[in-house]
Amino acid sequence: MASTCIIDTCLDDGADGGWESADSEAIRLHACDVAVDKDVRQDLDDLGIRYVLKFGEAPEWSSSVFPDYVRGDWDGIESIKDDTPGFSVVLAEGNMRLYEIDR
Repeated sequence: MASTCIIDTCLDDGADGGWESADSEAIRLHACDVAVDKDVRQDLDDLGIRYVLKFGEAPEWSSSVFPDYVRGDWDGIESIKDDTPGFSVVLAEGNMRLYEIDR
């Protein structure tokens, strides 16, 4: 069964003993480049990731709930929009999106 949440990749124990694998970091920072970056494509394929779920923009109060969240640390995900090459909208409601990664 394919992963449907990109966050799953961040929970792997990294090779350096840290919380994040090299594949996870590459995806977190560069998933939006899947159409042009063969390494990102390979990382997604290797992990069986087929979808990206975005809940929309975080409200102002969210920084008090998630104080460690830094948008730039998630540019590869945050930069995905409806017209990003390599992604197709599967479901949309308001500013929430489920994208399928094009094969």
